[in-house]
Amino acid sequence: MKQYLEILEYILLNGKQKKTRTGTDALTIDGATFEHDMSNGFPLLTTKKI
Repeated sequence: MKQYLEILEYILLNGKQKKTRTGTDALTIDGATFEHDMSNGFPLLTTKKI
């Protein structure tokens, strides 16, 4: 979860604003990856209401 939140913070601070193919704005960065060892369980993101 910490790694995911760090990527989100990096995008908010350093992302470049671009238009998507549908015309909406998006913040983008190149090359962000999120790795998780599935032997530790499924990486459920708890920042959203489920």
